[in-house]
Amino acid sequence: MELPFIKIRKIGPLNILFLILFFLGFGKAMTPLEINLEIKREKNFLKVYTICYNPNSEAFSFKISLKIIKKGLTGISNVIQNKKITLLPKEKIKPMLGLIKIDPEDFYTIELKVWDEKGNLILEKTINSENLV
Repeated sequence: MELPFIKIRKIGPLNILFLILFFLGFGKAMTPLEINLEIKREKNFLKVYTICYNPNSEAFSFKISLKIIKKGLTGISNVIQNKKITLLPKEKIKPMLGLIKIDPEDFYTIELKVWDEKGNLILEKTINSENLV
């Protein structure tokens, strides 16, 4: 599934709300989990969180991977974070999976993938953005 480019000049409360709402409609039918991205700006950094909720009556284990690709004047860099998580029934968590220094001239791609215990890809989300500052 390809998502459109998102151009954001400044990250503020409305931009963060838009990014959260943007992802609310993706992936829910494909997975027994509710997983969304939350992106916060603190000075020259972006913190990328996942909001994970297990609405079921049984525990659910999964592997989550966040890849941030930064392309800019200084070259290309990748940040990859992987975590194995088990959520209890009705449990909600918000782990931080990525931290990147931002630059006005850089282009960012944020990819989120989730696999179940058997290794089946159950969720994939991608966001592309230019000029985050």
